[in-house]
Amino acid sequence: MIAFKRVSIFVLILVNFQCNSSKIIYDKTPNFKILSTYAEDFVGGRPGNSGTVVIMTIENQSQIQPDSLYYEKRIAKIEVRKTEEGEIWIGRFQKITRKEPNLNEDSNENLILEIPEAENYPFDLKNNQAVVKYFDKNKPCYFLINEIIIKPTLFYP
Repeated sequence: MIAFKRVSIFVLILVNFQCNSSKIIYDKTPNFKILSTYAEDFVGGRPGNSGTVVIMTIENQSQIQPDSLYYEKRIAKIEVRKTEEGEIWIGRFQKITRKEPNLNEDSNENLILEIPEAENYPFDLKNNQAVVKYFDKNKPCYFLINEIIIKPTLFYP
């Protein structure tokens, strides 16, 4: 019985240590400045096509490699576009997509697929928050964005 208690205590300490060691620390002073960030849902183009786009206007970006954007329990690769004002970082989150029809399958099958949320999502974010993962000198860094402006849904024809 004493051996069981010692093993149990050891396991609890080990699990607690592992949980604390995997905690992500946010960079409070990144080497770039986010001028504005907004999110906009979209629907359209063709049936079964909808999602959210998050656009960030960046200034003073030096030697930073943007990687991923975490928003609404989904993960997207960041697309970078250069403009006269600076850089724009874009994260596109597809929520629903259309499945290509297969004539060999049952024709009554639903052709619209909902894209699931990411498994093992590492952040607990509010609706107006996102996290940017970027690399600074090949070191992964994370920056928490607060107060994202939520724009009205954009409906494409």
